[in-house]
Amino acid sequence: MEHLLLVGASSFIGGEIYKQAKEQGIHIIGTATKPKNPEWYPFDLAEDDITEVLAASGLMDALKRGEEVQTIVTAFYCGNERTVTNLPFAERVNLWGTQQMLDRFHALGIHTLWFSTEHIFSGRDGLAPYTEEALSCPVFAYGRHKAEIECYIKEKMPEMLIYRLSQNIDVNPVGIQILSEVYERQKTEKHFRSIKGQIISPTYIGDTAKWALEGLRRHLSGIYHCANPEYMERADFVRRFLKALGSDATVEAVPVETFGFKEGRPLDTRMSIEKLKKAIPELSFHSVNWVFAEFIRRQKG
Repeated sequence: MEHLLLVGASSFIGGEIYKQAKEQGIHIIGTATKPKNPEWYPFDLAEDDITEVLAASGLMDALKRGEEVQTIVTAFYCGNERTVTNLPFAERVNLWGTQQMLDRFHALGIHTLWFSTEHIFSGRDGLAPYTEEALSCPVFAYGRHKAEIECYIKEKMPEMLIYRLSQNIDVNPVGIQILSEVYERQKTEKHFRSIKGQIISPTYIGDTAKWALEGLRRHLSGIYHCANPEYMERADFVRRFLKALGSDATVEAVPVETFGFKEGRPLDTRMSIEKLKKAIPELSFHSVNWVFAEFIRRQKG
């Protein structure tokens, strides 16, 4: 891997990819809407042209010299409720901006990895674990936007790589993620509610980043599921973490309608990873218990 452009270096997954790429000695260029790292380039998916970043960073010159440039795209307007609440802006970022950027990469021959999600599935049809060939049926705006870009890529640029991801978790207590949220809430709350019947595959973010870089190295193309094969109901996941923390807080699984969301939520969206295991035979994932233990160790340290 000669050069790597990471669009969305400040995102949860993007930060881990950037760190691992640096550790591996990969020449990586990061972007963020409002960069906090002086090495990153400003890029607003809703407004800017990615070719300006390519030119300013020297990657356009690398392409002209015949050197390989690859890209990972994590940037997306996320947030299950805020996507539908701010739908016009979300559509500009997730659809118009993303399509324009991918068009540029395709025209320049840049091999790209774009992240999709398990939430393109409804999880209400009894078809889990889903294969890559399963038809999408998203139940909320975030999933619909991801599904629409998947179709755009498959139709216009099939050489690109798509990884569908599940719930990612991290060992770092600092940051925005479900473990950090539960850890902070259990300090003052003694009762949690979780969506009844919602199945997740909690995946260590370090594994996601590792196999993303490996997929690019192997020049994979098409759609692959990249998720921990270990799965559980979201309520059980929170119970297990609270128990590991030594908390006496309780967790109640309640119907999704109880939460008053503006749109529904997917339920059992487990995904088969057999296709990725065939492409990367050494594929493996850390256990959820390992992530819990490491999170707690770091929090205490």
